[in-house]
Amino acid sequence: MKFSSLLFFAILVFSIASCNSTSNNTEEKTTTKQDTVEENAYQLFLKSKKVKSKKAIAVPYKFGEPSTDSILIYEAHYTRNGYLKDSIVYKENKILATESFTYNSEDQLVKRELFDENKKLISLLERVFNEKGDEKSFKAFKLDTLRYSQQKAYDEQNNLIKITDYYNDGSVRSISAFDYNTKGDIVVRKEMDNFGRVIAKQTIGYDNEGRKIKEAEYDSTGNIISKTLIKNYDKNDKIQLIEKYNKNDSLFARYEFEYNENGAETKNTIYNGINQILRQSLTTYDDKGNRISFKIYEGAVGLLGSDETKYNAQGLEIETKVLNGKNKLENRKVKEYNEKQLLVKEINYNKLDEPEFEFRYKYSYFSQK
Repeated sequence: MKFSSLLFFAILVFSIASCNSTSNNTEEKTTTKQDTVEENAYQLFLKSKKVKSKKAIAVPYKFGEPSTDSILIYEAHYTRNGYLKDSIVYKENKILATESFTYNSEDQLVKRELFDENKKLISLLERVFNEKGDEKSFKAFKLDTLRYSQQKAYDEQNNLIKITDYYNDGSVRSISAFDYNTKGDIVVRKEMDNFGRVIAKQTIGYDNEGRKIKEAEYDSTGNIISKTLIKNYDKNDKIQLIEKYNKNDSLFARYEFEYNENGAETKNTIYNGINQILRQSLTTYDDKGNRISFKIYEGAVGLLGSDETKYNAQGLEIETKVLNGKNKLENRKVKEYNEKQLLVKEINYNKLDEPEFEFRYKYSYFSQK
């Protein structure tokens, strides 16, 4: 039962991970530049390795040794440019669900279809782009019924100025509107109901160098709800201090950040309004910039837990230990790679440092053009 539960969790992880390079967040406001960078990096990595397909196989352990039984849990196929073409999730070596992805000539995802084990369509996502390559509309179907849709509008500078969400009957669900300064930075965000009435507003201020220094949240009556001040930046434009205030202009939280000479965060501390530490994290890196230690503390509790990571000469993670607040082992993962630096095995250990199960990965490759 325990192994089955782990497999179910693994299936969810693989399903989500498989979509990282192609998924579109319909909430445009929550998509970050970092998300895009990471997605593009994974796609470019697959392209550089000429990966055509990937299979994940789970193997349970018995008495400390891998079992002869293995379970195929996941399979993915990619385009030559590294984009996910289709993925298959298995249960007991039988197809549980299949997902298919279609792209336009610019490698933008235009259709995503999910099928059950009988190849019956479960859900469908469709996207339309304008001539500049910006997403113009988005539709989500369950079975053959429209469940949700969205349209976006842009100004002459190609800034997103309006997102309209619709119910399945075509009526307006909500509207998000954006105003910009002359540098193309968002200065006002407004959330409106189907009648165009403002139900929430956010204003954003910048310094002369274009760095964000202030955010304020307002309710439907125009009264301020909260205020965020970004007080300090270092020489690399990394945020050092953030203060948060409530509607009464009382400080209720403060965030302090420290970085190393490479700009990587080494310390993150959260205080309450009376200067008590709520939570703190400490991160250590090796001389190649790899994170080798992460510790997290909470108020009066002290150390909550930590992880320790080792890397090979190529900078690939080969072992990670997760420790509890008493510095006792919670779990451990050991990873192995092939000559293309692709992950081929991951062994998972329990708190007694006994192997419980492993994942094995197999790849196929595109031929040289």
